[in-house]
Amino acid sequence: MDPDLALCYAPPMPHTSPRRFWLATLGCKVNQYEARALAEAFAAKGWSPAPSPADADRIVLISCAVTARAESESRRLARALIREAKPGTEVAATGCAAAVHPEAFAALGAVPMPDKDRLAAASDTLAPCPPRPGDHFPNLAVAGYDRARALLKIQDGCSHGCTYCIVPAARGPSVSRPYPAILAEARRLLDAGHAELGLTGINLGHFGPDLAPPMSFWRLVADLERDLLASHGPAFRLRLGSLDPAMLDAEGLAVLGESRRVCRHLHISLQSADPGVLGAMNRRPNDADAVSFFVDKLGMKWGRMALGLDLLAGFPGEADTAHAATAAFLTRLPVSYAHVFPYSRRPGTPAATMAGQLPKEIKTRRAAELRRTAEDKARAFLTRLATEDRLEVAVECADPAAGSCGRYVDCRFVDAPPPDARRSGRGPAGGPRRRQPAGGRPAPGGQMSRPREPRPGKLMVSCLSAESDRLWPGVLCALQDLFGPAELVCPALPFDHTAYYNEELGSPIVRRLAAFARPYPLDGLVAAKLATNALEDRLARPDGSRRVNLDPGLVTCERLVLATGKNFTHRVYLAQGIFADLTLVFQGGSWQILPWTFPDYAAPEMLAILTDIRARCRRDLREGAVLHPFSKELPCPRA
Repeated sequence: MDPDLALCYAPPMPHTSPRRFWLATLGCKVNQYEARALAEAFAAKGWSPAPSPADADRIVLISCAVTARAESESRRLARALIREAKPGTEVAATGCAAAVHPEAFAALGAVPMPDKDRLAAASDTLAPCPPRPGDHFPNLAVAGYDRARALLKIQDGCSHGCTYCIVPAARGPSVSRPYPAILAEARRLLDAGHAELGLTGINLGHFGPDLAPPMSFWRLVADLERDLLASHGPAFRLRLGSLDPAMLDAEGLAVLGESRRVCRHLHISLQSADPGVLGAMNRRPNDADAVSFFVDKLGMKWGRMALGLDLLAGFPGEADTAHAATAAFLTRLPVSYAHVFPYSRRPGTPAATMAGQLPKEIKTRRAAELRRTAEDKARAFLTRLATEDRLEVAVECADPAAGSCGRYVDCRFVDAPPPDARRSGRGPAGGPRRRQPAGGRPAPGGQMSRPREPRPGKLMVSCLSAESDRLWPGVLCALQDLFGPAELVCPALPFDHTAYYNEELGSPIVRRLAAFARPYPLDGLVAAKLATNALEDRLARPDGSRRVNLDPGLVTCERLVLATGKNFTHRVYLAQGIFADLTLVFQGGSWQILPWTFPDYAAPEMLAILTDIRARCRRDLREGAVLHPFSKELPCPRA
């Protein structure tokens, strides 16, 4: 996603109310949906978004607990928001971490409110509350988003209980949203001009048996497509959220085979292809066979499709042969991408106390092997996709023209699409349009011309640490192994703008900064942030706390965009839990400070460094420098 979207769209909410709120969101797409629903609920009660936490009269943190690190990050963010809040402002903590350990957030001074219904309806004073009743679907709804692709929540909770997962304890048992409410919200979103509806939930496979009458997930998909076609015609598409292998049955094959509006894209939560490991996870031992059979059969009807997998490497007791089985399965399957994570102990889950816990280096190595295979298959998929004559793209940005195709690939146009494909009176995107493949147009003879590269910038990485004199040489070597030679290495800068990092990193903290010689595309920020996160993990202390904080950013001729894992109101979601923060804009010959710009990035010495990096970027553009082919393989730091 192009971070230009931060300038192209604004949430359709009033900004004139004297009462202001601030939302900070961590975690999954369900959390993103609920953040938007809470924002609309607050706006309906007369509140308006605040430009920063310090200006807010109410602050809400939507927390995550999927891993121990995610819960720790939620607590750290809660501390930071409490410190930044003005006197009298209450900070509410909701989401999974607040449901699992409300006492931890209360001890920090936050108000734990896992029940989002009560949070949405709260008056001026907040009060702690327990999680939602187990049989109640949250009474939250969304009327629109600030992008073309909208999320539509259809289910909450999980009644299964995988041994590595804390989510059932946080979200409660599965509960389904009634179909009339789903259809009504889908129609509202299409009326608002959204081109794509993404069906999301905690476990979509558990949708429907608690409804009266019962309804399967696949029946929902078929009925929703039918009813939306009747009311809105074909100017929309449906994208399915993460699917459990148990959902891949004959009914699913029949519905998807007949569908004309479901994106040709499946994302399957497989975790492992080894029957023994799957059994230890409390999953079905034959899941890999079910996935393979379903994909083969559906491929005969759909043709070329995008296929993503979730994989967990290094589960307790995973033998070399079990890892090899997963690697071989990944090689055989027509995968277009995979989300691969090394197993990490999650306190409160059965797997955390299982025998056979593997060393960190084995888990990391196995995850890297799976990622390399997935990356090779992703490149092959994109090469094949470029041979398509036409792709349907939901246009999300008009300058440059960009969007996402049905096969879950971000696309750009060499030439801008006609006006009817841009933002219109119907809404943000004007509906999905049939367009030429991303980045190119037909050349004579029907062949694709060479795609034009996206506008590049200079990649820079900021390093915050209280041990930088000792760690920085090794960190810099590791960064250069990742991103190529450093063109500019700045002297240490004092960092005293927030106490947020001091509890973990220590003090005094200094900032080191390096900019790299080779130009990078904007869409390389996700991979860069994931790589620097992995480097932080490798340098962490034995207790898991970080010794360095690494933030990559891209300096172009027009702006500075930072990559972050935290979602604030002004940020734009990119992919894989990474957001873009438009930090500074270059206009009128100088850097312009935005309402949310971090104080240290507005300091004169930092602006001087950014001006130097920008000048180097302009030089590269004049000289026609070639974009650097980023590799996600992470070397060991040579510290």
